[in-house]
Amino acid sequence: MINLMVLGLYSLERQALSILIERDSDINVIDHAKSIEDINTVCCIIPDIIIIFESGSYNYCFKQIRHIKSKKINSKIILLLSSYIDCLYLYSILRTNVNGYILKNTEQNELFKAIRVVYSKGFYMRDELKFKKLAEYIDGISLTKREVEILFYIFKGYKNKRIANILHIKENTVKNHIYNIYKKLNVKNKIEVIVRILGNRDIFRDKIDYVKNKTANFNYKKNADAVRS
Repeated sequence: MINLMVLGLYSLERQALSILIERDSDINVIDHAKSIEDINTVCCIIPDIIIIFESGSYNYCFKQIRHIKSKKINSKIILLLSSYIDCLYLYSILRTNVNGYILKNTEQNELFKAIRVVYSKGFYMRDELKFKKLAEYIDGISLTKREVEILFYIFKGYKNKRIANILHIKENTVKNHIYNIYKKLNVKNKIEVIVRILGNRDIFRDKIDYVKNKTANFNYKKNADAVRS
């Protein structure tokens, strides 16, 4: 049995989703509320999954995620997002420790699938959300579906080995795809990929600086090792 909670600003949305989910005999909705702080059952039953309605407020989602983490509730989180989600917001939520992303126009079977995949494997995102939204940043550049998929994981900060494990391909294959991505985007490294996609936006300067610092530290260590040898 999968124990689940629903969070959202609006009572009717929460109730409707709870009723829909409980049509599946393997899923039990413990409670639903406006905020995680309003739920009393957390102290008794730790939910396996918490679904958070975006409800037109991006800040609401971030606030609930912070509350969940601060309370050290070890539940997996699924965000239920509007179909018109902005790309900048998408990038922001990708940086949080969220386990699933689905759209409000998702069919019932897709919702049940997302819940089960997050419960058993830990991460779920529809291809529509994964590929289409990221592709909006690279309009006019011809990338294959696999290249866009790998670019998504680069965007998320994953290393080549982890990407290979997720996609069930060899690490060298990932490297070959990344080489083709660099060539098509006319860049030389992951820093330039991020700058290219994000249009050098100040809002993401911390991400770009973080990657630069990691690269600088790696190059310093590499050069120091070369000197010692």
